[in-house]
Amino acid sequence: MDFKTAVEHEDNNKPVMYQGHRYYVVGHNELLGTVTIREASSNPMFTVPQDVKPEDIDD
Repeated sequence: MDFKTAVEHEDNNKPVMYQGHRYYVVGHNELLGTVTIREASSNPMFTVPQDVKPEDIDD
């Protein structure tokens, strides 16, 4: 996945797959070229956001 597509997923609140789990893109850093993802969960307070490169996210 490229950076622009990842940001579109953030804007549209669409889930992405990362390491076999479903995540939501919750932020992005254009300067570093990374996106922040949070695992899809019934209780998001117990999930830790991760900064990853969009290339590592499965389409």
